[in-house]
Order: sequence, then structure tokens, then C-alpha cells
Amino acid sequence: MRTKTLLCAAALAASVLSSMAQSNVYSQNIVGYVNKPIAAGNFIYANPLNASPNNNATNVLKSIADGTTVSVWLGASFDVWTYDTSLGIDPLNWYADDGVTPKFPPVLPPGKGFFLNPPAPSTNTFVGETVPAPGTTNTYNIASGNQLIGSPLPVGGAVTNSGWSFPTVDGTSVSKWVGAAFDVWIYDGSLGITPDGWYADDGVTPKAAPSFTVGEGFFFNAPAPAQWKQSLP
Repeated sequence: MRTKTLLCAAALAASVLSSMAQSNVYSQNIVGYVNKPIAAGNFIYANPLNASPNNNATNVLKSIADGTTVSVWLGASFDVWTYDTSLGIDPLNWYADDGVTPKFPPVLPPGKGFFLNPPAPSTNTFVGETVPAPGTTNTYNIASGNQLIGSPLPVGGAVTNSGWSFPTVDGTSVSKWVGAAFDVWIYDGSLGITPDGWYADDGVTPKAAPSFTVGEGFFFNAPAPAQWKQSLP
């Protein structure tokens, strides 16, 4: 996969470009698109770009098949939508989980993770602006408890890479859905067993830091509210 920069007025940071190369990302300064492979079945994704004119699913998910469901975590349960262009009841083609009641599309801004469950694999093209813009800092406030999130900035690889600027709060767990179960990490900077502070779910066995592709979401469970601050030069 490759990164291609088109008519750049200002280059993205080298660390961001490196991670973007993992997911076939094309960038025109701060406006670009991400071709994201979508697997069949239930997996977690996150919108890596700020869509125009807004981030409802009609603008964010342009390449999904009929019968696809989108599930957004509410903190204790999921809110579920079904996409179907064949019914003709709703002009936007989004319905409640009964498949027939019209429902306004889910809003999927950068930083918000969601489950996507399509009947067949495809590729979705995310289009929009990079958040944050070069020379600015974006602060994403994360509540305590189990939150379904993703990087607002289109970065991939290990969360210890500089482009992530990943929030590290002792006692935080990160859970990656692998199709039938979660792979879990615990962060604890106080133990000193491993230099980067990442451990298996027993809290003491060293484990390589979690790694994600561009546009992949995950659960983040911190004991207290956290702030995720990302910047571009």
C-alpha cells in the first residue's frame, strides 16, 4: 500500500505519512481520502477524516451494501441502524434495527468508534479534512469507563508511535475486537517491568503495545476522564 501526496501546500508530519501508508491513504494537504477495506462480519471502525457537509453516515459510509448494520455504543448498550436502498421508505435508506422503521443516519465524527457489520467485504472511501489541521492541536475528551473510540487523526501502527500522542492513564485498558473476542491490554506506567508501560490483561505480563490500522476503532476504558491531544506541525 502507498501514500501519495497531491499538490501539497503543506506536508503532513512524517510520522503521520508513515502510518497512513499502511491503509492506502491519499492526501491533498489537509483534505484527502482513505480507502479502507471493510471485512464481512462485525468489526470496529472509526472515521479518520472530517466529512463534508457533516459526519452523518450518509456522507461517511459511501460504499456499504444493503443489509449492513451500524452499532454505536451508548455506554451500556448499542444503538443500531440498518442500511437498505431497496425498500424506498426512507430517502436516506437508514432504518432502525427492525429494518423498516426510518431512522436518521448515525453521526460518526472523527474519534468515534462504531461496529460495522456488512453481509460481504468491500472497500469504503472516507473523504474529508484531517483533524487537526497543520499547526493546530485537537483535544478529544474521553469519559471514564468503557468508550468506543478511534484516532481522530488518520494514523496507524503501534500506539507508542509519536503520531498517535496516545493518552496514557494508569489502569486504562484497551480492547481490540478480533472477530470473535477481544484482545486486551492494560497500561500502567508505575510498575516499571516494561519500559512502555503496556501489559496483558493480568496487569503484570509485558505485552507489545496495541497496534491499529488507519480507521480502526477500539474500546478505551480509563478509571478517570482523559484528554487525547493530537497535533500536526
